[in-house]
Amino acid sequence: MTSANGEPAARLRSLENRVRNLHPALASVRITNRWGGPILLTEGMRPVFRRHPRSKQVMILAGYNGHGVALSVYLGQWAAQALLARRPLPRWRDV
Repeated sequence: MTSANGEPAARLRSLENRVRNLHPALASVRITNRWGGPILLTEGMRPVFRRHPRSKQVMILAGYNGHGVALSVYLGQWAAQALLARRPLPRWRDV
C-alpha cells in the first residue's frame, strides 16, 4: 500500500496528469498500478553493448537508462544480427 501524501505521491499525480493530457481519449483513464524505483544511469547515457571478453559468441547488453522495455527489444534484435555477422556493433559502444 502506498501513501497518498508526500513528494513521491505528488510526483505520481503529476505524471498521471501529464498522461491524461496527452490525448483526449486518456483524459479519464483509470491508472490502477504504479511503479517507482531507482534507475541506473550509465556514463554518457549509452547502454552497454559489446561482446563478452572471453566468448565472441556472447553479447553483453545492459544499462538502458530507464528505457529498458523498448531498448532491450531493439538492441536484442541488433545483437542477434551482430552475432550472425549481418550488422556491425554500434559505434557509440566504445566512446
